[in-house]
Amino acid sequence: MKMEKMVRTAKTLDKVFKILQWVGMICAAVTALVLGIVTVMNAIDPDSFIGTAFHAVDIGPLTFQLAEEAAPDSSTILRYIWILAAAAIAFVAILCYVLGILRRILKPMTQGRPFAPFVSKEIRRLAFASLAVGVIYNVMSALETWGAIRFLDLTSLLQNSQIRSVTANFSCDVTFVIAFLVLLLVSYIFQYGEELQKESDETL
Repeated sequence: MKMEKMVRTAKTLDKVFKILQWVGMICAAVTALVLGIVTVMNAIDPDSFIGTAFHAVDIGPLTFQLAEEAAPDSSTILRYIWILAAAAIAFVAILCYVLGILRRILKPMTQGRPFAPFVSKEIRRLAFASLAVGVIYNVMSALETWGAIRFLDLTSLLQNSQIRSVTANFSCDVTFVIAFLVLLLVSYIFQYGEELQKESDETL
């Protein structure tokens, strides 16, 4: 009964992960396509891209409405968006790779073989992929902070008689290292289970 439940759950998760893979790839492709079109439009007519929506700058929960002369031009906005989009597409690519690993891990489980010979190796790959996801996430956060200050020129925008300087406080989230170590440990546990399964099969 427990084995049947595991098989059903594994099949359901495999379908969900497959759908998420396709959604991620489609979103990444559409993002690159739309930004490409907008970049071409901006090259032809710079005034066609910038609008009143870009006169507002979001910093956390705060939104600053800029005067028209202080608003960044379309080229600046595009450079900022391209940096964020490139980081996001890299993040999505790694996530799709992770989902592919999860599907390979689930495949033997859908056949009632949770300790197939290659599962521990796939979990090890998953551990290193989670490490990459954590690194890319932190890089994305740093790029967003740097881009807001550099391209949107927040330092000069916020300086007045009462604000002397603007400082960006970036904190690195290292919880992905813990996830990496846990997954690495799980891979060794599965490797031990695979050896036990192999010995059991040889005995039979």
